[in-house]
Amino acid sequence: MVLKNKGIPCEFAKLKKVGDVLEKSYDEDGELEKEIFHIKFTNNIISDIEIHFGGLEAWQEQLEKTPYTTIRQTLAFALRKTPVETGDVMLDGELMMYSNIIGTAWAVANGVDPIMASQMLKSSIGLADE
Repeated sequence: MVLKNKGIPCEFAKLKKVGDVLEKSYDEDGELEKEIFHIKFTNNIISDIEIHFGGLEAWQEQLEKTPYTTIRQTLAFALRKTPVETGDVMLDGELMMYSNIIGTAWAVANGVDPIMASQMLKSSIGLADE
């Protein structure tokens, strides 16, 4: 469920430290362990996006031109992690999910009711699955 003050719940890979390196963590059955982080756009995060991409319109253009790089960087701002750390926790094959999460978080930041945003997210996930 989307909550305005908490953000959009989003799955990421859980990491564990192996020596000096962080690696994705797997359970005893070999399944990737996941954790939930909430993505929301605060004034600081929106400002970081503006500065990094040269404005919000440029950010939206980059989302189309270089989706992997732009989504990773956007999530890095939201998670307060480096882009490399963010890329490490992103689930493989889930770029569309992350794109939908960013779109929903953006909608909430711009005043869309969280209940309506939840419905939009469910619809977009359903369309992506098709």
